[in-house]
Amino acid sequence: MLIRRCIMKNFCFIILPTIIAISILQGFTDKTSLSLTANTIQMDKGAEYNININGKRPGLTYHWTSSDDNVVEVNSKNGIIKAMNYGEALIHCLITDTNGENVNLSSKVTVGVDELSPQLKVNKFDLKPEDEFDINIARKIINSKYKWTSSNKEVIRVKASNGFVTAVGFGEAKVTCTITAPDKHLIVLSATINVRDGSSNIIWEDDFNLEILDSNKWGYEYGYVRNFEMQDYTDRVENAFLRDGHLVLKALKDENGAWTSASVHTNNKLEIGNARIEARIKLPYESGAFPAFWMLGADYEVDYSIQRTRGDSWPEAREIDIIETFGKVSKVQGGVYFIANPNDRYLTQHSAKSNDIDISQFHTYAVEKSDKTIKFYYDNNLYYTHVITDDGLKEPFYILLNLAVGASGGIPDPDISEMEMMVDYVRVTALEGVPVTQVEAITLDINEFRGNIGDVKKVNARLLPLAAQDRTITWISSDPTIATVYGGYVRLLKEGTCTISAISANGITRTLKVICN
Repeated sequence: MLIRRCIMKNFCFIILPTIIAISILQGFTDKTSLSLTANTIQMDKGAEYNININGKRPGLTYHWTSSDDNVVEVNSKNGIIKAMNYGEALIHCLITDTNGENVNLSSKVTVGVDELSPQLKVNKFDLKPEDEFDINIARKIINSKYKWTSSNKEVIRVKASNGFVTAVGFGEAKVTCTITAPDKHLIVLSATINVRDGSSNIIWEDDFNLEILDSNKWGYEYGYVRNFEMQDYTDRVENAFLRDGHLVLKALKDENGAWTSASVHTNNKLEIGNARIEARIKLPYESGAFPAFWMLGADYEVDYSIQRTRGDSWPEAREIDIIETFGKVSKVQGGVYFIANPNDRYLTQHSAKSNDIDISQFHTYAVEKSDKTIKFYYDNNLYYTHVITDDGLKEPFYILLNLAVGASGGIPDPDISEMEMMVDYVRVTALEGVPVTQVEAITLDINEFRGNIGDVKKVNARLLPLAAQDRTITWISSDPTIATVYGGYVRLLKEGTCTISAISANGITRTLKVICN
């Protein structure tokens, strides 16, 4: 409004009234203008998605919740959801205005993509820096929109339109494809990509990407093995299985209160000299849980095929605990056990604990074993170095993964009926600056074993050169009815003659003659 006022004939002035702008927060002028970008969402386990709000505006508060956090977790402030386990959950967003009026929006989320829906042809793989890869989708939906994103652009870059990825740095990244179908139904697929140095010199690895555990790499323990623990180790699929590219060791309590679980090993399948031994593991944070990733001296004689009973003695063998935990703890422990003096009855322990970590999440645990030291790591952080004084710690070892219950883990809470240990991968690599070295020859300490029925003889094999990292020996009898061999121990069963062969991982062979009188 402009006011013109004249005081005298020749003098006029204009008064401009002061205008004050006041921002008034409005309530819900139109509740129907608010909606979620998707009413139904189907997701791969482990995938993430940010649910947006159509009509979102200032002056309103937004609070997100999930009907089942075990299936889908949601950030209460921003609506980012993460698929945790298979199943269904409702995601709610409570929107409140300044007058206290509410609008509640919801979206149904299903974790698990059915066999008729689009799926990524690979969901877990490794690349080297500068590698390129085209992630293909099976069973595409016509007239749908596809958008690709990377969780870490410093590791993986992806073309938003077609899923073509390029590795640009070391580490791990998750690539997500969000599919918007014509009916506005969303499908969220994801793949995990690990970018590592191509010169890392992998000696042996298992990424657990098969349908079942690879029997060429792993064997099982059976029974009540050691430490007066509560569990009976089995090879049942309920206790040890592969799921989403992970090995799952699962401890279960039955209706009578008895526990079963699983323990797997590489005895007579992989024996390791000096190398880095590493695994990425998620551990149970539960009372009574006693999981371990560890190694035993390869010359320790044990027949893992037999059922063992509670009270069996624990071996006087060299042991390297890469990690173990005891119940609800925030640290992992690593260390070594060995006979310090020939007259000692018990093993000597040297160990240390890590800094505080959340053991219920995936972490990388490793040891680097040389002739001088054994170094212990979590997430590439060195937390303990053991200086080797026992020559036995310089010898080959094999790997074990197990989930025990009780003993050092304590007594499980009465309401706990199951617990899981998940392993993403196990990998053995050459030490930094050391090339992968193959076995060139095998020598045996005897060329012939002659004896009577029931006799047992330990045949010692030596692999050359000593720098060879994979020191696995496969023992084979030409006639197991005459003589069996396990870990180099030859047992005579009936009269006759046969041949025992020692074979290295790369096929080098040495034989000896066996005569049973």
